Amino acid sequence: MEGGSDKAMIEEIHAENIALIDAVDIQPADSLTVITGETGAGKSALLASCRLLMGERAEREMIRDGEHEALVQGRFFFPKHSLSQDNPLHEHARTLENEDDIEVVISRRITSEGRSRVKIDSELASVGDLARTVGATMDLCSHHDQQKLMSQRSQRELVFAWGGADLRAMRDEYESAFLRKQAARARLDEIQELKRSSDERVEQARFVLDRIEKVDPQVDDYKELVRVLNTSENAENLKRATETSTGLLSSDDGILDRLNACAQAIEAAVEFDPELAAHASSLREASYLIEDVARDLAQYASAIELDVSELEFYQARVAEYQALLKTYGPDVADVVERAEHERQIIEAYDNSDVLEVEAGRELESAQDALDLAADKLFAQLSELCPRFSDEVTQNMRELNMGSASFICSVSQLEAEEWTQISPARIEFFFKPAAGMQSRPLAKIASGGELSRVMLSIHAVMGEKDDISTLVFDEIDTGVGGAVANALATLIARLSKTHQVIVVTHLAQIAAVAGKHYVVEKSEDDGIARTRISEVRDEKREIEIARMLSGSATEVSLAHARELLQSSGVS
Repeated sequence: MEGGSDKAMIEEIHAENIALIDAVDIQPADSLTVITGETGAGKSALLASCRLLMGERAEREMIRDGEHEALVQGRFFFPKHSLSQDNPLHEHARTLENEDDIEVVISRRITSEGRSRVKIDSELASVGDLARTVGATMDLCSHHDQQKLMSQRSQRELVFAWGGADLRAMRDEYESAFLRKQAARARLDEIQELKRSSDERVEQARFVLDRIEKVDPQVDDYKELVRVLNTSENAENLKRATETSTGLLSSDDGILDRLNACAQAIEAAVEFDPELAAHASSLREASYLIEDVARDLAQYASAIELDVSELEFYQARVAEYQALLKTYGPDVADVVERAEHERQIIEAYDNSDVLEVEAGRELESAQDALDLAADKLFAQLSELCPRFSDEVTQNMRELNMGSASFICSVSQLEAEEWTQISPARIEFFFKPAAGMQSRPLAKIASGGELSRVMLSIHAVMGEKDDISTLVFDEIDTGVGGAVANALATLIARLSKTHQVIVVTHLAQIAAVAGKHYVVEKSEDDGIARTRISEVRDEKREIEIARMLSGSATEVSLAHARELLQSSGVS
């Protein structure tokens, strides 16, 4: 797949006891995979499996009749650079320093009691984690699913991605201006609030600030004071311990003398057995190490002085800190922050008029910058959205959607409605035919129409969107003839930039797939079962022939071979 190294990939899906499925494994191609079979054979079970892996709601009705639980597992590859900090896999990816992609096994088990258990690489996880990992990279397009592209947020992000670097730069400029304006507004509000402080509140602020400034608290200073005080209060015990240890180590016939004697004895024995040389060397190294320790302990002991006045100074200083901590803590940083807050109250009260004017000027300047950035961004969106609409609509025309059209609407919001992301409202609309009223995409398009519009949008996006795997169902509803060829061509083109899985009844789509799976339903002892298997070569020709005419006749087989050959599939 072109650009495949930049996107996530489904390597394998395993499902047990989902709908009519006993157990099934599929390994999708990194380009296009098709799933075919008779209506009612159980293809929807695979869609249900995908939904479970995406973190969507689990229904106990999904579980195969007579079973107590169902299991879906997926093996995925995620490019490390694509994982945002809020992705549950982000920390795991950081541990894999020498790998560009990470392999992840995800499982979800649902029980007949309605419980759901999720694991990511054998670690317990939540359904929300699935939505942020798999769900963020997949889009399931069918009449029964709410596609990501149905939300206005997703539609807006899609347009910004399609707009490229220039549009993103304008958006960054707008966001920076928006945050600056917010900060300026907050500063002016704060000054005006402080300005309204009563005389009594200001006097309290002066008292608190004076009390704190007399101590002049510093975070590192307090930590050092506590350490030194602890040493001073225990000076006698420290001196006794270090002097005793020094004596034991370095006195006559002490540990050092005995260790050296031991080393000399072994060194003399080396003449008779060279293997003892290593032990002699270790004893000498231990001797040098202990000698260093004895010297350092002696210096430490000699440096300890019992200075009562110094001890009293440290005790008093720590007591000052602790009094502040008790009132304004619990940490020194809290005390420092309180002092700054009281200082601002006093400053705002004493210089309120000047500060208010300065803050007002900054707010005006920030608002001007925001207005300019918003106008530039909206102008660019107003130029891009019609082009985006035209390109999507052109794809729809190729899919025989008649005079139906796609409209990417952009409208500037009132200033008070602007968000940090955008000053404009972007929404996708669908017009079923010329002369008819356009309505929000999700509210008017049928299942087949909706899937084809989604296909047209993704084809226009190419590699620019964040979706790596697309699953289509009902995309070929009411399609045949030349339109089927156009649909197959568009899906084949999309599969060069995405991993695509299509449930289809069209032989033209099946013929251009990298992998072809067939769903078959059977009954054993009155129990319905679904089996899914990959077909290649002759078996694939037979399945495509069945799709063409209902059975594998000589004519339909010849037509199937022709389709496969024209698509480049041998």
